[in-house]
Amino acid sequence: MTEANRSRTSVAAALRRWVATLGLPEVVLASFQIFLLVALALRERSEYFNRNTLTLLGIFVAYILQAQLLRARPGERHSHARRAIRRLTTLGFVLLTYFQLRWVIPILHPGQFDNALAAIDLALFDAPLAKLLEPYQTYALVEWFGFFYWTFFYVIGAYTIAHCFFERNEERFAGYGFGIVAVHAWGGWLGYLTIPGFGPYVHYASQLQPLDGDTFLRMSNTAYSWGALRDIFPSLHTAVMSFITIHAFRRWRVHWLYKPLAILYLFWTLQIVTATLYLRWHYTIDLVAGLTLASIWGFSSDALARRWGEFRKSQGELDPWF
Repeated sequence: MTEANRSRTSVAAALRRWVATLGLPEVVLASFQIFLLVALALRERSEYFNRNTLTLLGIFVAYILQAQLLRARPGERHSHARRAIRRLTTLGFVLLTYFQLRWVIPILHPGQFDNALAAIDLALFDAPLAKLLEPYQTYALVEWFGFFYWTFFYVIGAYTIAHCFFERNEERFAGYGFGIVAVHAWGGWLGYLTIPGFGPYVHYASQLQPLDGDTFLRMSNTAYSWGALRDIFPSLHTAVMSFITIHAFRRWRVHWLYKPLAILYLFWTLQIVTATLYLRWHYTIDLVAGLTLASIWGFSSDALARRWGEFRKSQGELDPWF
């Protein structure tokens, strides 16, 4: 073997060992952050651009540093408290990365695909679905679905945070942690960047009467205003809620509590999915894409997390992550 080949081999081995220090959810989120930074590096710069790019770079660096600080090394005591903190920090960095998409999407892909997405509804229903639903949009139903749409972040947060604290089986949590991050990063967020759009709420604004609602309609509007604004394809409301429901049903025999949770989240998912159409946030194809995304990760996350765990063990790391 030549000196150059030995050098390349040692660099590859060092890289494998370093990557193995990260859990699969961390690899998923960090790789998406790197993707954003590389894509942004190819764009024309401005003061606004530079300032926000530095923020995104800071989030990435902080995420990698905290992962190393909270890393449990072989032979070292790894308390559940530290494990829970590592789980929660990843949840926090998922949110921090998502909020960056508000300025990233217009820079990376300034167009919008509402016409193309709306055309699918026209082909299916011979009219805009938002227009067909208009006669059935009563005050009571607008408030009903407004309530469920508004609860989205709270119900996924409750499920995820509870698992961060109470799921002591590391392998089971590794599957959930990986799946929930993958649904967001290399699913929903990638879709937002490639097929951005505003949704029927904006696209058909001039053709529709304002929704007749009050408190919960305003609260759901506020929840929408916090987001990336061009984040419709796929519907992450559909994808994340469906993923959690699939997860709860797949854990049906693990603990008795999953049985009522699975039924409750199925009901809640149906309300939120319906709300995305009823309140004019999404086109039908957005929901189909979200359900497909949830099914892919919902039924593969455990196996993929297990394989990553085997890779980590082969590199001398503790496994599973979390």
